[in-house]
Amino acid sequence: MKISKNIILSLAICLSLLTSICHSEDLVITSFDENGVLEWSSNYSNGFYQVQWASTLDGEWYTDFPYNNIENTNEVMSVQVPRFYRVVWKEGFTVSGTVYYSTGILEQEPIRLRIWPDDGSPEHNVLSDSQGRFTFENIKNGRYLLSTTSHDGFNGIGYIVNVENSDVSRDLRAKKRVYYISPIRDAVITTNVVTFSWETVDEASSHTFWLRTGNDDNYGSKFMTVPDLGTNSYQANLSLTNGLYSWGVDLYDAEGNAVAFGNDFDFVYSIED
Repeated sequence: MKISKNIILSLAICLSLLTSICHSEDLVITSFDENGVLEWSSNYSNGFYQVQWASTLDGEWYTDFPYNNIENTNEVMSVQVPRFYRVVWKEGFTVSGTVYYSTGILEQEPIRLRIWPDDGSPEHNVLSDSQGRFTFENIKNGRYLLSTTSHDGFNGIGYIVNVENSDVSRDLRAKKRVYYISPIRDAVITTNVVTFSWETVDEASSHTFWLRTGNDDNYGSKFMTVPDLGTNSYQANLSLTNGLYSWGVDLYDAEGNAVAFGNDFDFVYSIED
């Protein structure tokens, strides 16, 4: 790896700055050419380093300029840096939290973290401990999807988290799955008046019913939402264009917290003229 500077420093200054900061076993200076380019090798050749700068040699060190975090992947990388600089080995960051469901924590819950959008990079996987806590370590900067899978009557959870030069804390709160009664999945509805019904959840005190355009091949936006229902059914008088739609419900407790939600249930609306 190489770093070049926009004002050429003396060899003595560069050596002093680098060796005083970096672990000697991590960093070996190999050359310093006439153009002010310093090249080094590291035992952690594939890893993350931080470039810090100062306006004076005894001043405060800063990292607020482009390329302050650089990744070494066995390729030569050149970075322009200010007058005084130092390079430090930088460990990755942590992404941590606790996974809950409506009546407690989730122990030994598989949690995964992967780049979002997915670029084919290997995902990270951990299990929550006896207190429901989880920690991903040595995570580099980037945009990630933090998620769990669905199981035991609970839907999976997914949140986008951004790692930006600091650790991230994000709890996961699993919500129960709502089971639908009628109409069944992929039903063909041939009448305007339709009663939608679903199983109740003990913690729920209000229900929100909704309709969406499209189906699981291409869902559209919700065009009908009916909040604060006190029962587990809703009779709708539909006047729709024939086509593909889906329906679902979200359930809330007395404080307005979401306790359960249902997946889209597709149906075909087909009314003869």
